[in-house]
Amino acid sequence: MATSAPLLTLAIPVGHSGDAAALQATLDSISRNCSGLSIDVLVQVGQADDSGFPPEVLDHSCSPQWAFELDEGIYPAMNRLLERATGQRILFLGAGDRVLSGLAAAIARWAGGDEGGQLELG
Repeated sequence: MATSAPLLTLAIPVGHSGDAAALQATLDSISRNCSGLSIDVLVQVGQADDSGFPPEVLDHSCSPQWAFELDEGIYPAMNRLLERATGQRILFLGAGDRVLSGLAAAIARWAGGDEGGQLELG
């Protein structure tokens, strides 16, 4: 059985393991506000491996999909996230950003086919 694409990809570029605490806050907010919704969470880290990241971040309950590779900054990382994204929409977040509960309402509207003909920013 084929699975449908998630309604939203949350894409998070991270420079290095020094951003782990801020990333933890972002992942926690995703778990609080988006649990059970049709999303995928991608993390692109600009270092070669997962050294320095605590297990509670690497094995977070929101099930982020990790990629570790040296890059030349934020824009190459964002381009890699675009290549990896499978969602019908993409939202870039920075480490430390928190999603609000309104995102769940937007995803519910999208799931119901209510596009509303509006550009949504948040």
